[in-house]
Amino acid sequence: MKKKRIVFMGTADFAATILERLIASDRYELPFVVSQPDRPVGRKQILMPTAVKSLALAHGIAVEQPTKLRDGRLAQQLRDADVDLILTASYGRLLPVDVLAASAMPPINIHASLLPKFRGACPIQMAILEGESETGISFIEMVKEMDAGAVYRQLRVPISERMTSAQLFEILANTAAEGLIDFLEAYFNSELSPEPQDPSEVSFVRMLRKEDGALNFNETAETIDAWVRAFSDWPVTYSILEDRRIQILAGQIATDIEVKLEAPGTLVVHNKGLYVACRDAYYQLLQIKPAGSKIQDVRDVYHVYRSGQRFEFDASVEPVRSTKERQS
Repeated sequence: MKKKRIVFMGTADFAATILERLIASDRYELPFVVSQPDRPVGRKQILMPTAVKSLALAHGIAVEQPTKLRDGRLAQQLRDADVDLILTASYGRLLPVDVLAASAMPPINIHASLLPKFRGACPIQMAILEGESETGISFIEMVKEMDAGAVYRQLRVPISERMTSAQLFEILANTAAEGLIDFLEAYFNSELSPEPQDPSEVSFVRMLRKEDGALNFNETAETIDAWVRAFSDWPVTYSILEDRRIQILAGQIATDIEVKLEAPGTLVVHNKGLYVACRDAYYQLLQIKPAGSKIQDVRDVYHVYRSGQRFEFDASVEPVRSTKERQS
């Protein structure tokens, strides 16, 4: 039987994990892979290939990196390649109508939430930030509107109490990869019945910005804890202590400190630990990275700090939240 021809479109590590499973299968043919253009990275702004591009080239698969999607070129390439399916995951760009119509079967997107909740760019971080007990993977039909297509299959994943976004990214990527081949077989055999998304349950999340990592200690300790865990991968939470930027990489709500609660943002040194006052409780710092320094375990550096120091923060800053309206 002739192998189905799939063009995979993705960019980040999440997508690369899924692509790796597709490549390992001998049931499908990949005429080429599509990824975003190489981008400058680091202080020297060296152009680096995307995770998907690196993986594809390592397996001898051609890679297309269009800077424009609406000039008709990609759609023509897909038609010329006689593609059966376009499969996307973490590609990062909306596909125009001519691209969506260029495969024999409706294109499929793999989205890291239980749609219709958390459409948009950062569903994994949002699930942690908003205290969800579970999230998952949605295999959906791609349509012109972002993440709005009918849902073919969902795979549910519990979120443990101390889970970080980095951990959840890995779990969800592996979940999607493990379920991919079974999904594709069922999809190509027309064994699945897509379910439209419930409009009343739709929520959106915007793309994260670097400044979203700025902590606001006027929030509760629980919110600060969720913030730190949600942004562990990027943009990473931080605050300013005596004109020095301090990244807060890990921490926990304090349970072992019995001192008067100071004003939000006040640092307290107690029992060889560092604690920051929040609106309702203390938050214990466990791992930090001061600007210009390496990552530090607080147990090794607590003596450098003193009680009464204050973190400077913008009191108007609030965590990014999901909304019922699409955000720019």
